[in-house]
Amino acid sequence: MPVHTTSIRPSTISYTYAGITQVSYSSLNGNFSTNSTSWADITSLSASITPQSTGSRILVQFSLGRATTDRHDLDYAAGLRVLRGSTIADFNGATDGNRERVCGTIQGLAYNDDHNLGPWTFGGIDHPNTTSSVTYKVQALCQSNSVPLHLNRSINNNNSGNIYYGAARATIIVMELGN
Repeated sequence: MPVHTTSIRPSTISYTYAGITQVSYSSLNGNFSTNSTSWADITSLSASITPQSTGSRILVQFSLGRATTDRHDLDYAAGLRVLRGSTIADFNGATDGNRERVCGTIQGLAYNDDHNLGPWTFGGIDHPNTTSSVTYKVQALCQSNSVPLHLNRSINNNNSGNIYYGAARATIIVMELGN
C-alpha cells in the first residue's frame, strides 16, 4: 500500500534538519563508456532541484550498478565527481596541490572482460545557499584514452544469459533537507 506525503519530517526537535521536503531522480538504464581524459558528463546522471530556502541542505546520492576500466590488474583509474551547475560540489575531495577533486575512483577490476564489480554508491550533503534551480551531475575522467571506463555492462557487453553479463542501472537522487 503506497504512502502519500508532502514531506518526511522528524517528530521531535532534536534533529538538525526538518526532514526531506522534495526529491528529484534520474537514471541511466543503458550502458555508458568513455575514454575522455577531460571531465565528461555521464549521460542521464543529472537531477535538478529548487530549494525552498537558502538554508536548505541537499543530499546527493548516486549509484553505479557496475563499473570498471578496460584493465584487469587494478591499474588505470577513472575518476568520478559531482558538479553543482558548473561548480565542483563541496563534498568532493578538498583542493590539495595539483590533485583532481573527486568523490571516488574506479580501477580495472574486470576479469576476462566480463566479470566486474558493483554497485558503487556515493552520497554527500551540499549547501547551495540559493532558492534557484540547482542541477547536480556526475562526471568521469579517464587516466588514459586507451583505457575507457564502462558502466552498467561488462567491457565486451556480451548478450549472454550468464549472470556476469548482467545489465545494471545507474541512478542519481537529490533530496532537499529542510531547515
